[in-house]
Amino acid sequence: FRDLLKRLPRPKLALNCVGGKNATEILRHLENGGTMVTYGGMSRQPVIIPTGSLIFQDVKVRGYWMTEWNKRNRDTQESREMLSTLCDYIRQDKLKPPSNEQVPITDYTTAINSAMGSFTTKKQILTMGS
Repeated sequence: FRDLLKRLPRPKLALNCVGGKNATEILRHLENGGTMVTYGGMSRQPVIIPTGSLIFQDVKVRGYWMTEWNKRNRDTQESREMLSTLCDYIRQDKLKPPSNEQVPITDYTTAINSAMGSFTTKKQILTMGS
């Protein structure tokens, strides 16, 4: 895997939804002048930006809050175009949902146990009715 990473060009954009040490590690692999966008904090740990990354790699760090974007862009052309593009991607099979398992809500404890288990790879979706 390391050999593969060495052969690939460094990314110019990093999307961070975890925070903490994960975000710091992502920064290490960005191309000089690259940008990291943080849109979540699943680790509940602060994003730590090494001074060297800011000075010597000239990285940019941004935050993104979808709820606020939706408030500011409700009923705008940009919002309609974004939704149209996403729908096109779905129709073209370019955008797919994550691997998931549908579980009846009456069996919610099974879904919770699966979601809390180690190395789970499927999202648990509770279904209502038949």
